Amino acid sequence: MRRAALASDEALGDGPHARGARKLLVSERYEAREVEAVEVQWRAPRGDERAMVVSGRGGEVAVFTERAIQQRHRHREATEIYSVIEGTLEIEVDGARYTLEAGDMIVVAPGAAHEVLASAGPLLCRVISFGATRGGADDKEVVAR
Repeated sequence: MRRAALASDEALGDGPHARGARKLLVSERYEAREVEAVEVQWRAPRGDERAMVVSGRGGEVAVFTERAIQQRHRHREATEIYSVIEGTLEIEVDGARYTLEAGDMIVVAPGAAHEVLASAGPLLCRVISFGATRGGADDKEVVAR
């Protein structure tokens, strides 16, 4: 994946279709929004085109920007690794707040309640999730503060 391809992704931009996040490797594909990638080089979807993803078992990879909204949650089985590509990430894990800069990573163990906090500036972060026997939302539990 090239950084330039991410820069052209409407989901990561600031337009009307922006949500601040893009999944790249998924454990379960959403047919209405995603299609199995057949090209080696990833590219951003155009218009109403479905996003290219790679389906895999037990793992997911996504990128997100400062526009992504995340509820405080935990994963029953999955371990997550957050890796900051650009900017500064503020994340709360089990009540402790961490500030990560470009090049930093944090590992969030299964069962740890965590939340990415609002970013004051530009951010690009990669999150790798692995170790879950259940896919995506089936492993995620929203928790109150």
